[in-house]
Amino acid sequence: MFKFQELLSYKLARGHYKDCTEFIASRKLHRALEDQLLRAHLSVVLNIAEGNARMTPKDQKRFYSMARASLAECVAIYDCLQIQAEISVKLYEDITNQLAKTSYILWRHIKS
Repeated sequence: MFKFQELLSYKLARGHYKDCTEFIASRKLHRALEDQLLRAHLSVVLNIAEGNARMTPKDQKRFYSMARASLAECVAIYDCLQIQAEISVKLYEDITNQLAKTSYILWRHIKS
């Protein structure tokens, strides 16, 4: 097992990615939105892994910041889907609350 696989932020991001794939599979969304949402979620996972593998704290923080920015991109996409009535307000709130928790954990990685 790699060290990054033990991080709570990585485990949560991986779960968000899985949830995203299930969310997309259960809906008929515009292809561009599907691709963008999957890429943004994948970017979170990959940037956490790569950041944890970096040798200097400055490099680690840079990748954790990119992961956090990708989380914000996910939220923006869910915002647009909610505007288009592709997801309910309740589901939107559930998803974005979970993403906010992960964002906070990443923020703690960046500030440590």
